[in-house]
Amino acid sequence: MIGYIGEDQMLDTIKYFVVIVDAFGDGVSSSPSNSVSQPGKLFPEFSIKDMVDAQYQMLTEKLGIKHLYAVTGISMGGMQTFQWMMSYPDFLTRQRQLLVRLY
Repeated sequence: MIGYIGEDQMLDTIKYFVVIVDAFGDGVSSSPSNSVSQPGKLFPEFSIKDMVDAQYQMLTEKLGIKHLYAVTGISMGGMQTFQWMMSYPDFLTRQRQLLVRLY
């Protein structure tokens, strides 16, 4: 996503405050491939919803954010975007227009 962030980019940092989350399970964050205490099959199973719930908790409880303008992502981040719309529709400004485009 770094290539899409900055002045005059899709995620314009002059106009918006941008938060990038490295979701758990992707190999850079806590994942089965790098966990010392829970490697491989010992790593807990989790879903896209679990990822979004953890992101929501981080935003609201740790960062004190009460509302987001929009959520976007590529690849698995795109699936997380759909989950955000389903789990927290009132937390997002742009969710209604995104839902309309799905039909």
